[in-house]
Amino acid sequence: MSNIKDIIDKYNLYSDVYTYKNNTRILDTKEGKVVIKEKKKDKNKIYNYLLSRKFNHFLLCEKEYRDFEVYPYVEEVSVMEDAKAMDLIITLSFLHIKTTFYKENNLDDIKKIYEDTLNNIDYLYKYFLDLQDVIEKREYMSPVEYLLIRNITKVYKSLEFSRNNITLWYEEVTKQKSSRYVLLHGSVCLDHFLVGRDSLSFISWDKARFGMVIYDFLDFFRNEYLNVDTSRLYDVYQSRYKFTREEELLFFASVSIPWKIDIDNSLDGCIKVYEWVEYLEKCNELISKQNQKYEKVTQTE
Repeated sequence: MSNIKDIIDKYNLYSDVYTYKNNTRILDTKEGKVVIKEKKKDKNKIYNYLLSRKFNHFLLCEKEYRDFEVYPYVEEVSVMEDAKAMDLIITLSFLHIKTTFYKENNLDDIKKIYEDTLNNIDYLYKYFLDLQDVIEKREYMSPVEYLLIRNITKVYKSLEFSRNNITLWYEEVTKQKSSRYVLLHGSVCLDHFLVGRDSLSFISWDKARFGMVIYDFLDFFRNEYLNVDTSRLYDVYQSRYKFTREEELLFFASVSIPWKIDIDNSLDGCIKVYEWVEYLEKCNELISKQNQKYEKVTQTE
């Protein structure tokens, strides 16, 4: 983005005071506060589509220029993270309800998801096996290495679980003629959701796209697993927009894949491994809980 003072002068956005919050600039103008953001793509089609679907939980751009956008400033109400997350999930389910449509399955696209997932699993499996081999050959392990080795079996179990689920998904979805699609926000997290006095709004729609419904909650889980009870929020979401069995299999296959982690013996490196282990445990908690429910339903049928 251009220098903030140059932008203010160029477009007559007179402001004596401007502050920074995350990646946005807040201008205190004579007409009130506004938010100025770098324009990454034209989102007018997205906004018009949302309005056509009777979904208004977003902020409309007030002014739009070649390289930036101006939005109204929303003074957030002070709420606990769990309460904000609950509002977010309920609003997210509403977004998906209002934008649901069915699309004929493209077998090439389905096969690509399947093969890309398997390739990623195979890559990570080999990566962690090699990493384990290197660490276990050391005479003395560092605290970071010890923490990783203590939890390495969780990685292999998660990867095998993902492999089983993506295989089951592929077998099931190829039997179906169509799948559900929605407008995905594309970057769901607490920082991209505003709780105002009279409004609930998603912001930062730069990654919005049409796609399979599972990916928004997948983003939310990965972004917020350390901050809120993602397992309980999954139940809340499912009570409003329940995944089909095929969607559930794809979600579990995707969420179970941990990210590649490098060994860094600094304090920050230790924290990263700890958070990585927490992710594996949160995944196991979520999946175990859902599998128990599925088994109970199956037994009663």
